[in-house]
Amino acid sequence: MQYLRQFIRHLRQNFIFTPSERKGTITLGIIGCIMCIVIFVMNFIEIDPITNDSTLQRAVEEFEVKNELSPNQEEENLFDSTENFPKAWQTKELTEERLVLTPFDPNKLTVEEWIKIGLSEKQASVMRNYIQKGGRFKTKDDFKRSFVITDKFYNKVEPYLIFNEAFVKQQNADSMVYRKSERRDKPHTIIDLNTATMYELEAMPGIGPKIAGGIINYREKLGGYTNVGQLKEVYFMKDSLYEQIKDRLTCNLNNLHKININTNDVKELKHPYIEYYIAKVIIEYRKVHGDYKDVKELMQVRVIDQEWMNKVGPYLTATPTN
Repeated sequence: MQYLRQFIRHLRQNFIFTPSERKGTITLGIIGCIMCIVIFVMNFIEIDPITNDSTLQRAVEEFEVKNELSPNQEEENLFDSTENFPKAWQTKELTEERLVLTPFDPNKLTVEEWIKIGLSEKQASVMRNYIQKGGRFKTKDDFKRSFVITDKFYNKVEPYLIFNEAFVKQQNADSMVYRKSERRDKPHTIIDLNTATMYELEAMPGIGPKIAGGIINYREKLGGYTNVGQLKEVYFMKDSLYEQIKDRLTCNLNNLHKININTNDVKELKHPYIEYYIAKVIIEYRKVHGDYKDVKELMQVRVIDQEWMNKVGPYLTATPTN
């Protein structure tokens, strides 16, 4: 009995735990138990791994088939701001079994016919609008350069493309007449940038569908051109091309679309040249001082200087609200 008491006393002296040591020991014990339970349960779970690339590829294909979109379904985010132009045009091609092609003239197709050969509804609308605004595809290269057309789609339809021979001949004849008149130093026809059609712009040397479309698109955002030099702000416009065509262009200011600074709010003052904070100051000044009597009164606004007025003033009007 004495020996037992001595043994117990010895254990107490060598195995004394502080409160924090006891907590740590208990925590480690709990973690160990959890790990044992997880290992035990995992032994009863059967995992069927994808063991090779062919199995993975088959699984992916099955997923794509189940989630395949209709070729007529509108895709999301096809358009960005005009300044940046479209970011993600993705042509929805049909499978070989579903795509039935016959020779066609891209200048004559309807929206429904474009959709039938593989374009989405939005892409088909863009193609049709291009034609209705005076645009024309004269050659296969013109068609291929359209930002709606992907290389894959073009390669599929290229053998079936045909063009109106009479139209192409007329274009060639016009080009020949132009070259002859140029050699004779005859004056060129001056084109008004604010009324020019796609056809008129494309008839000029160096201008194709992309640049012509960019000129018209930027014109609509501006409300019209006040000077030919604004073409330098058009996407795709190179300095060499600008120098080549600038003397053949003019701007009729009577065709400008103007913004009324007495009636429009901040959102309606949206313009490529008017920053948000300036629009806000213009509105705040009007609230304090009443309607503007003249556009020149904007010079009283602290953030506006003469350079800004020269650039933006032609797009503004101060029509009274009463």
